[in-house]
Amino acid sequence: MEKIKKKYYPNKQVKQESYYINNELYKKIKYYENGTIKTELYYINYTAYKEITYYNNGNKNSEYYYKNGQYHREDGPAIIEYNENGNIATQLYYLNDFCHREDGPAIMEYYEDGNIRNEYYYINGNIHRKNGPAKIIYYKNNCISLECYIINNKRHREDGPALITYYPNGNIETELYYVNDYLHREDGPAFISYCENGILESKAYYINSKIIQIGNYNIKEFTELITKSSDINSLLKLKLIVTVKFNKDKKLLDLIDSKLIMLKLMDKGV
Repeated sequence: MEKIKKKYYPNKQVKQESYYINNELYKKIKYYENGTIKTELYYINYTAYKEITYYNNGNKNSEYYYKNGQYHREDGPAIIEYNENGNIATQLYYLNDFCHREDGPAIMEYYEDGNIRNEYYYINGNIHRKNGPAKIIYYKNNCISLECYIINNKRHREDGPALITYYPNGNIETELYYVNDYLHREDGPAFISYCENGILESKAYYINSKIIQIGNYNIKEFTELITKSSDINSLLKLKLIVTVKFNKDKKLLDLIDSKLIMLKLMDKGV
C-alpha cells in the first residue's frame, strides 16, 4: 500500500513529497516555491540510487546515479549536468566511485551549443589511454586545440609527441615529447613550436627534462650568447624564451638577471 507524506512552504505550496510502499521509502520529490519540481530522488532500502535536479524553468539541471552511496552506473554516465538551455554540459562515467570507462572517454564536456569541448579518458580513477590521446580539447568550431597522450597519469608516448597543440586553422602550434612525464627525446628536439602558417619557429632539446640545446645552440653556446649580449632588450627577449618556452632553467635565468642588473648599473654610470 502506497503512502505519501508532504511538507509545505509557508504559502501552503507543497515543498516535499515522500512516497512509501509498505512503509519503505522509494521516492522523494522536492519543489520550488512556484510549484515546479526541484529534485527527484529514488531509493532502494532507504539508499538513493538515482537523483535528478531541475532548473526553476523546468529543464533538467543534473542526473546522478549511485550504488551503495557511491557514484556508479554500468549502462551510461553516472553524472550528467545540463546547461539551462537543456543541452548537456558534462557527462562523467563512474564505476564504484572511480572515474572509469573502457570504450570511450570517461569525461565529456560540451559548449552551450552542444559541440564537444573536452574529452578525458580514465581507467579506475587514473587518466589513461593506451592507443590514443587521453586528453583532447576542442575549439568551438570542432577543430582540435590540444591532444595529450597519458599513461597512468603520466604524459608518455614513445612513437611521437605526447603533447600537441593546434592553431584554430588546424596547423600544429607546438609539439612536446614526453617519456614517463619527463620532457625527453634522444633523436631530435623535445620541444618544437611553429608559426600559424606552418613555418618552424623554435625548438629545444631535452633529456629527462633537462635542457641541453635551444634552437641551434647547445646549453654552453646559449650561455655564451647571454654572456656576450650587451643590449637590455635582447636579454629580455632571451629571458622570455627561457621563461615561457624552455622550462624556466634556473641557471640561465640567474645569468640573465645578473647580466640585466649589470647593464642597468652601467646605464646609471655606476
